[in-house]
Amino acid sequence: MAWTIGTSPNSELANRMLMDACATLGDGERPVIHSDRGCHYRWPEWIRIRKENKLTRSTGAKGRGPDNAAAEGFSAGPGRSSSMGGTSPA
Repeated sequence: MAWTIGTSPNSELANRMLMDACATLGDGERPVIHSDRGCHYRWPEWIRIRKENKLTRSTGAKGRGPDNAAAEGFSAGPGRSSSMGGTSPA
């Protein structure tokens, strides 16, 4: 798991988080990435990083908030009010 903090949800923030997460993977580890449908996760660089690391993307059904509840509830707490970014402990 990885997380980043910034003043704006932009492509640099999303790309850095994905690169940090990929750096923690062991040989053969290919987790599924859950993201919302935000534009950050459709930009070419994010897609390139995801494909290079052979990761599968998962999103909730469009217009179905409950589909995302488990993933968003899990990630809602860590670092939300922190001013420092980084990789969380495994």
